Amino acid sequence: MPSECALCRSDKSKIISQRDRRGRPLTTKVCLSCGLLFSSPIPTDEELVHYYTKNYRLEYKGARQPARRNILRNFRRAVGHLRQYPEIWKGSGRVLEIGAGGGEFLFLLSQLGLEVQGIEPDPSYAAFCRNEYQLNVEAQSLQAAHFPPRSFNRIRFHHVLEHLNDPVKSLCRIANWLTDDGLLWIEVPNIEHMAQSKKPLRRSHFHVAHIFNFTPYTLRAAAGLAGLTECPETKTLCRGQTYAFFQIGNKQPRSAIEDSEHANKVMRALEGAHLASGRLAGQRAAGMKLFKKMLQTLDEIWSVRKFDSPYAVGQHAFHELKSSWPL
Repeated sequence: MPSECALCRSDKSKIISQRDRRGRPLTTKVCLSCGLLFSSPIPTDEELVHYYTKNYRLEYKGARQPARRNILRNFRRAVGHLRQYPEIWKGSGRVLEIGAGGGEFLFLLSQLGLEVQGIEPDPSYAAFCRNEYQLNVEAQSLQAAHFPPRSFNRIRFHHVLEHLNDPVKSLCRIANWLTDDGLLWIEVPNIEHMAQSKKPLRRSHFHVAHIFNFTPYTLRAAAGLAGLTECPETKTLCRGQTYAFFQIGNKQPRSAIEDSEHANKVMRALEGAHLASGRLAGQRAAGMKLFKKMLQTLDEIWSVRKFDSPYAVGQHAFHELKSSWPL
């Protein structure tokens, strides 16, 4: 039976890959009506709960709790984001992070005096947030979380949407928790950028944990179907990217998001990247990427040696952020 697109509900799709980035079997399809990429079959709720509470962190990170160098990396990324959008987060009231991970982003906001809360499906990571940073992070999935309507002024949804089996339903649930003037940050990997850069997708990108792969267009289409519209104040900064701030708006009809031209563009780029995967240029690009990653890892290992605890890493990151934070 043909798979149904989670966005436009089209049954027209094409298999674009049958392997994940580790060479294991994983069927990935592209919708020929809107350009959304998705795994087939889609995992059930029960399968996702088991995977993310038991296996994901161990498989993806190789440990039950964050490594010190990864903590440093995530604090650096969080500082960079907050410096880019200070007026959005300054004095933003109640904040929820869905998929809190190691708690780095929430820790910085808590140090800035904001009221923060998080949910994280992995019990070990949630406990890490509570024990190391004294954060209010519950070990639960998005499906199990319950908050009163209009509970939060800001919600952060960072590299989580691609892991869920129903993006529109998930965003509808989250939108209900936003205040009328609240903002939701969504960020996902950009499959269109990866394809256009001719990276060897067949071997380096598709991941069993990434059920959906978004383009800038399909991310905004998913948000529109959930009644979310892009924030005008940051729209220019986020143009052409698979990240943006969204606010409550009007729901978009499914018929409005069908765009076969976009779907064909994505498919051609993906097919071109596949063809390039075995070429010398692809091998050189992969080698350069590996070299840069190695340098980054060495820098993180060396830099983190001066800190005696995750909390000390967080305090250092906070002082760096505070030095440039608007008063």
